[in-house]
Amino acid sequence: MASTIRLWFGLDLQGRNRKFLFKFPRWSYLSNYNAKKLEDWEYELAFKYTDNEDLYRQICNLSAEMSHEADLRNSFVKCSFTEVGTDRSW
Repeated sequence: MASTIRLWFGLDLQGRNRKFLFKFPRWSYLSNYNAKKLEDWEYELAFKYTDNEDLYRQICNLSAEMSHEADLRNSFVKCSFTEVGTDRSW
């Protein structure tokens, strides 16, 4: 099965200046999901999965990966995942 998921995320840079924001990685692992940039912090991702549990697990893993990356930079990230064409969100 396959789904298109819209990802929105925001960063809290914990008092860092705007210059730091541009050094923040643009989440290179999003390319694993054929990411298409929609706006500054919004992407459309393509997920392939076997069942709903597998999709949920992949979304949780991606969210955890993004949180870990932000944590390494003394920051945190807020994520919102929404399936295009349905009312499902995570």
